[in-house]
Amino acid sequence: MIPFMACRFSCQLGYPPEEVRNLDFQKILPPEYLQQAQERTQLMMQGKPVQQPWELEILRPDSQKTWAQVYTKPVYDSGGTLMKVYGIARNIQGKKAPDDLKNGISAEQSQSEVPIPTGVVF
Repeated sequence: MIPFMACRFSCQLGYPPEEVRNLDFQKILPPEYLQQAQERTQLMMQGKPVQQPWELEILRPDSQKTWAQVYTKPVYDSGGTLMKVYGIARNIQGKKAPDDLKNGISAEQSQSEVPIPTGVVF
């Protein structure tokens, strides 16, 4: 679940801020990233580190995809059980090379400066 997402980031993704609260993280992951997300979660549950940052696409409500860079921080209880994962993501759509873009943004758009909002906690 995503208990908080900064308004600026949620709006860029196309999600109204009130819809984001408690949104299932898997709902915003395209199917091709689900296995990778499960593997990362499994590693964290075992107390093992995961590669940082994780660059992936996030699914918008209109089914378009936006590139994001995600850093995660697992939180464990005193017994070593994974309790939650804090994460921060930033929109890197404008920083991806044209051949990396999978949703049809032109080279001119990809090279333009894009504000980099941050703020996802999940």
